[in-house]
Amino acid sequence: MNTTPQKISVLLPVMNEEDNILPLVERLVPVLESVTEDYEIIFVDDGSKDNTAEKILTARKSNTKIVLIKLSRNFGQHFAAQAAFDYCHGDRIVWMDADLQEPPEAIISLLNKMDEGYDVVYGVRKSLGGPFFKRMGSLLYIYVFNKLVKHPQPMNASVMRILNRKCVEAINMMPERVRFITALNSWVGFKWAGVEIDYHVRRSGKTKYNFSKRINNALDAILSFTMIPLKFISIVGFFISLLSIAFSLCILLAFITKIWTAGVVGWTTIVVSLFFLGGVQMMCLGLIGEYIGRIYFEVKARPLYIIDSITD
Repeated sequence: MNTTPQKISVLLPVMNEEDNILPLVERLVPVLESVTEDYEIIFVDDGSKDNTAEKILTARKSNTKIVLIKLSRNFGQHFAAQAAFDYCHGDRIVWMDADLQEPPEAIISLLNKMDEGYDVVYGVRKSLGGPFFKRMGSLLYIYVFNKLVKHPQPMNASVMRILNRKCVEAINMMPERVRFITALNSWVGFKWAGVEIDYHVRRSGKTKYNFSKRINNALDAILSFTMIPLKFISIVGFFISLLSIAFSLCILLAFITKIWTAGVVGWTTIVVSLFFLGGVQMMCLGLIGEYIGRIYFEVKARPLYIIDSITD
């Protein structure tokens, strides 16, 4: 490992992780001290209801390089991460989770790769782990995102990554309220590389991402970075119009040739067509509403997060 004089900031958004804080610090501090004495560990407490903040303050008693940013309520992982991005002072910024699924020791490998001249180095999970449907859902989301967006995300990439200062400053310049930092990280560009890391089961506690939150995150990521869904519904509407015209011409031809007679014949086709078109219209309106809702949040221009206190 080539040592570097650059300051390292480790960013850790946390929520209800009281049992993981001290074990994480015990493993993380030796890793950082093997690289440099100039580092900071920034915990952002995203509205925890347990003793997470107290555990962080306990760890701080033996290491004053630990910083606690306490938010006024739960704003979400990416907003908590943004608070850490705004506050950190490092030249190299490590963003990772606190659940120990991605080992702190992997930071060494990522730093070694960054020494080769990369601006962003992300962890690549050797295996996704977890339930089958969760794994498939994650892969499907990345696949769809990469097909729709011009700046794709790496497949099987973890949250753990190291960014240099210019990349973090580029992300900090972006004011949007619907925030998905991993996708913003892809959007800003620069020179990327991936390093394989081990992926373990969560040490303690429960994941904060249920099925509903995963769907919302996927929608936020896709709808915030592409207009293709709107173009798609325009194309669908155009082809449905062509089908309607063709169907009308068929009915007219059948009437002229006496194949079709008046009565209740064809009511099934009419009912099915009405339900189909009604469903398509509702789907299109819902998609347009998703975009309008995001405009609504942007126009309000509320702050991304509110800080209750900082212990540094």
